[in-house]
Amino acid sequence: MLFTIGRIEYLLLVVKQYSLVSKSAQLHVRVRFAPSPTGHLHLGGLRTALFNYLFAKQHGGQFVLRIEDTDVQRTVDGAAEAIQSCLQWLGLNADESPSKGGPHGPYVQSQRLHIYSQAAKELLEQDKVYRCFCSRERLMLKRKEALRMGRDPGYDNACRHLSKEEIVSKLRSCQPFVLRLKQKSQLITFEDVVYGSHSFPVRDDMGDPILIKSDGYPTYHFASVIDDHDMQISHVLRGEEWLSSTGIHLQLYKAFQWEPPVFAHLPLMLNLSGAKLSKREGMSLIEHYRDRCFYPEAVVSFACFAGGGFVGDSDKLALRSLDEYVNLFDLKHVAKRRPKLDIQWLELLNRQALAKKTDAELLAHMRHLIHHHIPSEEQSSFSDSFMLNVFNHYKNEICTLAELFDESRIFLWKMPTVPLQLEADQSSQLVEVRHLDALIAALECLQDDRFERKVLADLLCHVAANGGVPTAHLMQFLRRVLTGSRRGLPIAEVLEILGKYNSLQRLRIVRHCVASK
Repeated sequence: MLFTIGRIEYLLLVVKQYSLVSKSAQLHVRVRFAPSPTGHLHLGGLRTALFNYLFAKQHGGQFVLRIEDTDVQRTVDGAAEAIQSCLQWLGLNADESPSKGGPHGPYVQSQRLHIYSQAAKELLEQDKVYRCFCSRERLMLKRKEALRMGRDPGYDNACRHLSKEEIVSKLRSCQPFVLRLKQKSQLITFEDVVYGSHSFPVRDDMGDPILIKSDGYPTYHFASVIDDHDMQISHVLRGEEWLSSTGIHLQLYKAFQWEPPVFAHLPLMLNLSGAKLSKREGMSLIEHYRDRCFYPEAVVSFACFAGGGFVGDSDKLALRSLDEYVNLFDLKHVAKRRPKLDIQWLELLNRQALAKKTDAELLAHMRHLIHHHIPSEEQSSFSDSFMLNVFNHYKNEICTLAELFDESRIFLWKMPTVPLQLEADQSSQLVEVRHLDALIAALECLQDDRFERKVLADLLCHVAANGGVPTAHLMQFLRRVLTGSRRGLPIAEVLEILGKYNSLQRLRIVRHCVASK
């Protein structure tokens, strides 16, 4: 619901928001990140987890990870484990979690069904919920009828008025049922740290929400409220999409006579086209960037830069550590606007991260990539100096080390199959063993410190002229057998990147193949 407020009301609203945040000073801060494993962790989910983590650490509190897997039909196998793996990779280590345990476990909702069942039983005994036996077909027909008549398409609350005899009869005939909350007509108002004052009108003609489904599993509304209370959550920082559900949650807190937590809803993160991020959209998934060798500090800085909520010069695109963000974070600075993500920001941040890596770190990362891209029998043939030479040559062109192993550069690590290249290239008919012998001899005589492209270009032209073979044909031949491609970098540059040792090693293999034709 939107409000038009004057200056005085606005100032009062600001004071209320500040007082909500200041409650952190009196409360022992406990926050939670509670993803649903219906998909993998995306940038929007990361921002929520990150802000919860930063808020907890800033106030000396606990960061709890809870898996909300009550949507059985939509649960994706392995998603819960993948989410936890991504959080660990990013350094967002939970104080309590499914893997770590804690005093308020279990931390997986499907393992807490007995808790929800007992809570539902208490509300049923207090006549605060009721059994609804309506079939799916009836609900669908009523919805269509309401839409046709221009009415609210919500549930008509028919089963709220069943007599005890009717209920007993339906139970005896084993009719399936759900449990619904008995809502009371009222205006629910609460203060959100980010969005300020919000009101939710509850009317008699509004459909009562389901708390327990017919399969015995709780809905999000019911389980999250019970878990947040049992786990002593003091502040709920979650996505803007849950803002409209807060009215239901507050009714549940009242039904149980529990004190609700402080709420702070975070604006949705959008892609550049303005669409909501999806758990199934590759470019928004954290695993996508981890697998492409982005660094965790770059991904964290990207999420912080795009999401707001920081003081100082945090509006500048800069690489920062988690500890720095803990000090800079301020929940009051989270803006209501929905940020649009530009992946180019992440690429710039990863370049900054790459530039800060030591040679030892770079070599370790490149060895890891070699292990995944190169056959095991060839993995030991790359020296540290060769790998650093490759990196230094391309460092201004790449934003991740994985790009050194893409299709256009794989020749650096895997020599093409020479016989196949000879068959595919007509210029190979003009290049003879004597030309290769002359080239190999010239390269062997070249000092290591002169193994650079300008010198190599002159040397190649000299070998071609002395051997009576057109320079263009020699270059085309060498490009084909050394890179497996008809186009690409100048051959002198290819030799420079490969280095003297690898260049000679490959040329000797080429000579052997030409001689064996």
